[in-house]
Amino acid sequence: MRFARIGGKWRIKLSPSAVATVRAEKARNAEFGRYWRGILNRLKITAHRDGTPLGEDRPGEYVFASGPDPVSGLPRILVSYLIMGDTVTIGRILIDVPDE
Repeated sequence: MRFARIGGKWRIKLSPSAVATVRAEKARNAEFGRYWRGILNRLKITAHRDGTPLGEDRPGEYVFASGPDPVSGLPRILVSYLIMGDTVTIGRILIDVPDE
């Protein structure tokens, strides 16, 4: 086993690239912070179940997709992450901003 969720939740870490993406989207969309917190709260508990494994040759690497929510205008978000031990490290985030 490559991971173990201790205390019922994963620790979440973001790469510098992921932090920059989140900051840029928060500056662009005031509602994004709430949406992003919801994604993080979900991954803290279900990262090992909700993500799609990237393949046998990339153990512990997953992609999680959320949204979009057309009613609120929130975008589809793809989150690429690695589960190692008790930590989920988010490497990249792709935000599919809908055309306006």
